[in-house]
Amino acid sequence: MKPSVFNFAYERKDGSCAVFNTFSRAVVVFDSMEQYRETFRQACTAPAPGETVCGEAAALQENGLLVADELDELDVLKYFHYKAKFSNESLILTIAPTMQCNFACPYCYEKARTGHMSTEIQDALVDYVCEKLEQGARDVDLTWYGGEPLLYPDVIDRVTGRIAGAVRTANAKLGCTMVTNGSLLTPDIVAMLQRNEINSIQITLDGMAENHNARRPFRNGGGSFDRIVSNLSLFAGTGIRVNVRMNVDRKNKGDYAALREVVDGLRPQVEISLYPALVEHLNADDLRSDVYLSGSEYEAFLRDCRGAEHLDADEMALANNRRYFCTAELDNCFVVDELGNFYKCWDEIGRPELVCFNLLDRERVNYSAIVRYVADDPFREDSRCRNCCFLPLCFGGCRYQKYYFGGVKCSFTPESVSAFVESKYLT
Repeated sequence: MKPSVFNFAYERKDGSCAVFNTFSRAVVVFDSMEQYRETFRQACTAPAPGETVCGEAAALQENGLLVADELDELDVLKYFHYKAKFSNESLILTIAPTMQCNFACPYCYEKARTGHMSTEIQDALVDYVCEKLEQGARDVDLTWYGGEPLLYPDVIDRVTGRIAGAVRTANAKLGCTMVTNGSLLTPDIVAMLQRNEINSIQITLDGMAENHNARRPFRNGGGSFDRIVSNLSLFAGTGIRVNVRMNVDRKNKGDYAALREVVDGLRPQVEISLYPALVEHLNADDLRSDVYLSGSEYEAFLRDCRGAEHLDADEMALANNRRYFCTAELDNCFVVDELGNFYKCWDEIGRPELVCFNLLDRERVNYSAIVRYVADDPFREDSRCRNCCFLPLCFGGCRYQKYYFGGVKCSFTPESVSAFVESKYLT
């Protein structure tokens, strides 16, 4: 036997040692680092003829912390990664019924334009989903996006309803979510969301009123904070999960604790949570890059505000145990705009040179826009990620960062992973 290459060991505050296997997600705690090393040394020692494997060794093997000498764990990880990447059992679509928005956020990376998804494109989109169901899709995941999707709720109602009917006919499963700024919610719209089983909503509040209103004003310059907070109460008793996102930078990070109190005050009537997200430089016209937190500053912020109910995006990826970094890497995952253009990444929507294909002209495929995500391989010989024990967590990191910023910011560090293990498993 040999120790797994995916073991991550660290010393805890009380002097004990925790070992987290990033592939199996198993955690074992030893009294000390010395006990950890000695236990593995003995467990890896071949038993004498007639002896059986000791109980500790068997337990470590069962949890993936010890593996057979002949096992190539990297090959096993490749298998699960490729299986997920090229499966036709899941279809993941992020749909923007419009690129129009009633906000004027200074950090927005999208190029706003007027108009909405025509009936022709709506019909072609439903036909596309039906085709994927015929090809074996058993799980369909829809996320309504924008622009601001609730500028055109009728499109959402019509398309979701028709896709839901097709999914039921195919005996498949449908999951629906939405990303909205929350300013246009009304009782009628919330009823429409319920009717279409859109059971999870992401709404952004960038701090308390002063900071939020400076970052997420209406196009006429007015503040949106009070309206959004008031609208959150519309979800009381609906069963719709509200995930409030706070985009964090150096100027507003101090608002997080106060915003958590606002969110907590809506419970238990509203099923709601708050999580932070790092504001990143995605727009060449964005002049605010001096206020962005560095990676180390963001990690320090997370340590200060961390709570078991407030996982950040990377921690949710850890908890979900997925076999890829981002759904953009999956062959059956696209972002669709109101013109019927398909893209691989949310951050690329609206850029003509990155259109993979159009619903009305599917034979003309821009393969270069697809393969930069789907064919990128973190297992190649020259990859710096290949020998990292965190590879089962990140699978090479964000491909968008890689192609547009010349490298990948490591999503997982010893500090962030040990903090996750402590909050998720050991508290």
